[in-house]
Amino acid sequence: MNTSTQSRRHKFEAMDALRGIAALAVVEFHFNGISAHFFRHGYLAVDFFFLLSGFVLSHAYQQRLDNDWPLGRFLKVRFIRLWPLSTLGLVMGFVLALAGHSRIKVPISIRESWLFAGLNLFFIPVDLRSPGFMMFPFNPACWSLFFELIANLLHALLFRRVRSGMLVGVCVLSGAVLAWRVHIMGSANIGLNADKIDGYARVMFSYTLGMLLFRLWRQSPTARHVSSMSVIVALMLLLAVPALKTTAWYDIICILLLLPLLVYFSGYAFHGERYEKVLQALGRASYGIYVLQFPVVLLLRWILPPGLHRPFLGLILYPLLISSALVADFYIDTPMRSKLRAWSNA
Repeated sequence: MNTSTQSRRHKFEAMDALRGIAALAVVEFHFNGISAHFFRHGYLAVDFFFLLSGFVLSHAYQQRLDNDWPLGRFLKVRFIRLWPLSTLGLVMGFVLALAGHSRIKVPISIRESWLFAGLNLFFIPVDLRSPGFMMFPFNPACWSLFFELIANLLHALLFRRVRSGMLVGVCVLSGAVLAWRVHIMGSANIGLNADKIDGYARVMFSYTLGMLLFRLWRQSPTARHVSSMSVIVALMLLLAVPALKTTAWYDIICILLLLPLLVYFSGYAFHGERYEKVLQALGRASYGIYVLQFPVVLLLRWILPPGLHRPFLGLILYPLLISSALVADFYIDTPMRSKLRAWSNA
């Protein structure tokens, strides 16, 4: 079997599990009052997501795009992959906001609420240019999906066509801008506003680097054997480093070097039968965990007794969020994506 055939048939068993760990780290970072604030650098999981996307989507679609797969079909496939659960999170957040339970700090009218929800439904961000106003007010986690779709569009239109040297140039330039912004802002927890360069720099650097890592990996797709647990533990340790006076420099090193190395070696990682089903379930739940985190937490805070804090709220949240994500994946995401693909011929 030649190298290209091997790479096409390769299953990245560890990457899905890593995505689940990263999603939980984001949740733990966002809601540190719920647990012990273990993942103090949980926001770096977003950069990890972008790296994984560049790598995995190159593996899944590069050859089809090179064989004149229509751009419109590729974009439909990506939209359908993200839309069902993001819509579920949007609807939950919108209903909670109408009921008076939301994270929106800037007063908006009912008319504006419906308008913003309609725009967010199609991953179109809104911005009132007011401090604290989020471009996806009813489901804030969707900000990274907006940048992800931009990267997907550029992938199909441009990045897949260029040689590695040109892609390295894009990666280096965006990495330099990102490092400069992280240094100025004091950490890599940036990019939530579409009118600033931060989010574009984060996704352009990590996504294009993920593409480059795949091009390097496919030269020898079966050359190494790495334990899944080793890369999982490594990711958890990177995200769990305590707050530092030099946080900006730590974040820069992680984004530019350590997380890319982790993604590359996870391409060779396999897990044994002992915990295979658990890691597969974590991978299936990963997207739901990420995109449903805000509405689920708001719902819990609404229905549970006031004053219930960590660790009790955390003991309820994480099992509920994982199980909700799995249920949503099975009963909503999978069947809806199948119907949308059939309806749109994607």
